[in-house]
Amino acid sequence: MLKIVILLKTIVLMIAGSIIWYRLHLKKMIQKDRQEKEKPALKSNSSLNQTQKVYGIDIAKYRLKELEDLSPEDSISFVYLKATDGLGYSNPNLYSEWKTAVKKNLVYGAYHFFRNHDDGQKQAEFFYEQIKPIYKSASMPLVLDVETASITHYPFDENVKNNVKLFLNRLEKLTQTKPMIYTNYYFGEAYLTDSNFAQYPLWVADYTSQKEPRVPAVWKRKGWSVWQKTNTYEQHNDLDLAQPAFYEIHR
Repeated sequence: MLKIVILLKTIVLMIAGSIIWYRLHLKKMIQKDRQEKEKPALKSNSSLNQTQKVYGIDIAKYRLKELEDLSPEDSISFVYLKATDGLGYSNPNLYSEWKTAVKKNLVYGAYHFFRNHDDGQKQAEFFYEQIKPIYKSASMPLVLDVETASITHYPFDENVKNNVKLFLNRLEKLTQTKPMIYTNYYFGEAYLTDSNFAQYPLWVADYTSQKEPRVPAVWKRKGWSVWQKTNTYEQHNDLDLAQPAFYEIHR
């Protein structure tokens, strides 16, 4: 029994040590990245240099404590909050997270996780009902998160495209704003192949050490607006990079 207790304590210490190491490592990575090409972050009332990098995070759920713990040393300028998922989930902490983002002077937005087995229009309406009290004060565009996990079975791509269009069109009518699409390179290449999708800004997930992410063909000419560079910031949240011009327009 004593050996088991010692083993468990050792495992806990190793995990805690790895979390601390990763946080320090990521902060150094961000600082080094900035030192190579830019000045330190400007205050919110200043114009951004087009080479300056703007970092943010997206919060999936139950991460209010991590949002509260953000400090200026984290170099985070914006945050995306998960509001809804399909037709069956709404974030119970959304308004608390929103208030925390405002308190910390973070530019923020909200996103919906798409489920292809649910009707796109109904999902847009469900999302809208949850964000109605806060979306007009959100600076960043509302987002549709559509990716591999959005598909419970693998239908023909026309089915996915049409359902995504139903969502986007309905949300745009409800809010009178143009949403942004979050996806990854492979999913975009397989399912988001209609050129009409290019009218929506792209938030692309591509976990690479390259200087630029891979972009689905539909957005080749327009390019990306937000890049999710890693999915392991603070062990739970995702680290994102916004194009300076895009961030400047929406902050």
